[in-house]
Amino acid sequence: AVLAWVDENGAVYEKMPEEDVVLYAVTGFEASMAGVEKTYDGEAAKLEVVTAGEGYEYTYAWKKDGAPLGETGSFIEIVNVADSGEYTCTVTGTGKYGEVFEQTIAASVSVAQAQNSVSKAQIEGWTYAETAKTPSATAAFGTAAFRYFEEDGKTVIDGVPENAGSYYVQAYVAADAAGNYTAAESELVSFAVAKAENAITSMTADGWTPSGWLSCWTL
Repeated sequence: AVLAWVDENGAVYEKMPEEDVVLYAVTGFEASMAGVEKTYDGEAAKLEVVTAGEGYEYTYAWKKDGAPLGETGSFIEIVNVADSGEYTCTVTGTGKYGEVFEQTIAASVSVAQAQNSVSKAQIEGWTYAETAKTPSATAAFGTAAFRYFEEDGKTVIDGVPENAGSYYVQAYVAADAAGNYTAAESELVSFAVAKAENAITSMTADGWTPSGWLSCWTL
């Protein structure tokens, strides 16, 4: 549909002029924007304006929940739960004859919190007085940390076990401070710190007789 008529200088005519003037039909443009609905995965999705109309140069002004974002491109990236909200984009199109049209479009964005998970800890036992082995685990989101338990599987140890005995280790991830994913913890995994082999390397002793010391012997 023809929205207006303009001359070669960009002057807009709402009705046909009485004098002879070369006029050009202005059909305007269409703009649309599809919402975004996803669960947090750490990847960016595009909230993008799609325009249809020949000969226009576009500018964009974005708002989220009524507040200006300062974004001026045709799309914005959606990543975090905090990006959820109601978005509007005012699209201004300037035609080749200088005509200017404006449209404001809206879309909803919803990013749900992800349920995190972490694998069971992998760990090798060690012998008392050796350097403690470092466990490993893989989390869907975040970095796994580890806590240790006494043999009862309930009493948490402060730090890494030092003495010989049977223990458990558990991998865990704290909840994301930004709310993107939940906390997670693994099953307990048992391991042992073995007793060290002890040995006497040397010993010296003095013998005696009823009348006094007899001799000295060494192992």
